[in-house]
Amino acid sequence: MMAAGAAEDVARLYGWGLALTVSFGQGGEILWTPVGVATLSGSDAPGLNSSLVWSAASPADYERLVGFIHDRGRTGNHVMVQNAVETLAPHALRQGLVPAGSMPLLVLKPQQPPPMPDWDGEVERVHRWETVRDEATPLVSEAFDLPLEAMRALVGPLTAADCGLDVFVARRGGVAVSTVYTTRQGGAVGIWNLATPPRWQRQGAGRAVLATAIAHHMASGARLFYLSATRAGISLYIRLGFVPATTLVAWSLPPAVQTPVSP
Repeated sequence: MMAAGAAEDVARLYGWGLALTVSFGQGGEILWTPVGVATLSGSDAPGLNSSLVWSAASPADYERLVGFIHDRGRTGNHVMVQNAVETLAPHALRQGLVPAGSMPLLVLKPQQPPPMPDWDGEVERVHRWETVRDEATPLVSEAFDLPLEAMRALVGPLTAADCGLDVFVARRGGVAVSTVYTTRQGGAVGIWNLATPPRWQRQGAGRAVLATAIAHHMASGARLFYLSATRAGISLYIRLGFVPATTLVAWSLPPAVQTPVSP
């Protein structure tokens, strides 16, 4: 794990990326505080609303972030970095939240682009909102079992402009089989929604689309990449050189979703 200060910096970047992912959609709302952020996507789907505490926080700070979502009648994943758990866990329980699993927050500081796998397809950085809507979004919906229309509402026509969100799609024989979204702040890039539905997994598409995204951003000066890893994806990230920065611990209203999904 990284030193506390460096881990907090990465977690703060992760929070910025969370906020950006909902800023393009319909009905998205964001609450910033000195120690965290809460994001509402406009959807009732729990996996698409979240709060994040990226440093030591008071119970009042935490309650404000959680309340931002619950006071609007929504449910969500409420995530805190590992070093905040001892202080905040009792207050999460008092608010009726239950443990919902944990996931590592990983970072990569590559010296050179990752090698491309031996894969018989193509990868495109897509620019048209219609392509995101019709190809990328269904892949994310299927891979993570999220409502298709809610996912489509997350990314509107603003995606066609260069607003810090990029979408890459891998195709084989003209059929979209894998996708990844990225957010960028200066030289730091967040990796989101690396999605390959089960019928196309273990064929190199996920690695190809991720390697292409990393190489694209490195070509324009990016030198730090971060992501939260699900169980299904962590082995790929480790092979590419990602290392743990901290652990993100999630809480939610029961019944808990045991593997939090990056929105």
